[in-house]
Amino acid sequence: MALLICIILFYYPFRRPIGGSIFQYGMSANNIRSFKRINACAGQSDLDPMINGKPLSLLRRFSCLFPLSKLWYASNVLKRQRAISPFSHAQLVITSAAWLIYGKEDFSKIEVICVASDHSPITMALLHIARSRHIKTCYLQHAPVANYFPPLNYDLAVLFDRQSLALYEEAAANRDIVNKGKVVVLPPFEENATSISVGKPPFRIGIFLSYLFDEPALSALIAALVDHPKVGSIHIRRHPRCKADIHELTKYASVDEPKSASVVEFISQCDIALVPNSGVAIEALHLGVPTFYTPGVDYIEHDYYGFVKAGILPIFDIDAVAYADKITAFFDKSWLANFTIYDETSAVDLTHSQNIAGTAFQALLSFSDREYPQFD
Repeated sequence: MALLICIILFYYPFRRPIGGSIFQYGMSANNIRSFKRINACAGQSDLDPMINGKPLSLLRRFSCLFPLSKLWYASNVLKRQRAISPFSHAQLVITSAAWLIYGKEDFSKIEVICVASDHSPITMALLHIARSRHIKTCYLQHAPVANYFPPLNYDLAVLFDRQSLALYEEAAANRDIVNKGKVVVLPPFEENATSISVGKPPFRIGIFLSYLFDEPALSALIAALVDHPKVGSIHIRRHPRCKADIHELTKYASVDEPKSASVVEFISQCDIALVPNSGVAIEALHLGVPTFYTPGVDYIEHDYYGFVKAGILPIFDIDAVAYADKITAFFDKSWLANFTIYDETSAVDLTHSQNIAGTAFQALLSFSDREYPQFD
């Protein structure tokens, strides 16, 4: 009970709409980027200032503690459904708090609730409330997905690529159900894909750090690269949530951590990219940089996203650095056919996808509940 009350009163991510007929909720930078992208495609950039609404006042949070009967009900359910780990239990408590908060929210003027995460605690509660009140829902993919994610159940789902749709179909099949709603593809890029190429040595190597990186393994990899005659410099970019001290990794004169403004800027400074289990691999390949998977450098299962198995990401072999043709040999016509499933801009002009997604989103905003077509 105490934890539930504390989360209701003090957990900052709870937000409420500030106007208009759509509530776009998702607090991370990637979430916000996804909202702005679809707004621009639909010619609705005027919605950007309303993304994530406004914070809840303490007075409003306090009002969500009443009636006490609902608070006691939620608390008792949490006691009976205690999760197997403290972290999981905290997620359940946050979901319950969100259910209590948004259950009291007046969504009478909201026609669409749009989220950019389909399994975070707050969005799950928010979507439950939306469906119970017959409010249209929209989901925007903001990161790679896996086949254990919740199946699609939205009026409109905007996905990065056909591979993501295949994974959602697998997720639905695993539960003996089918995905629901209209699905469109909108690649998360600002330009069409660039052909893979590599410059001349000495090469600039870009290493992406996982949130859960293995420091000894990375140290060994960096030491080997520093000693390689064809490597001129090594640049490190950490995961946004990684706050660890990486002094041991940057102790060499040729290794640094540039303060790049964006992933795109960082990749532009690299001739070769080395990635752990991360969706940034797709972005680096999209920008034409030879990209390799570095197994064993994080505490996540091997080939978590299946990029190696799918034939789009080769495993890094330091011997390949000695020869430019070996670096690019993997990225042939067969590779391009596989990669198109992950990045359709390698085969279809980006504006085509933007127009389709923008039209679908505009239709969702324009039609009333009774007019909006139902999709199988």
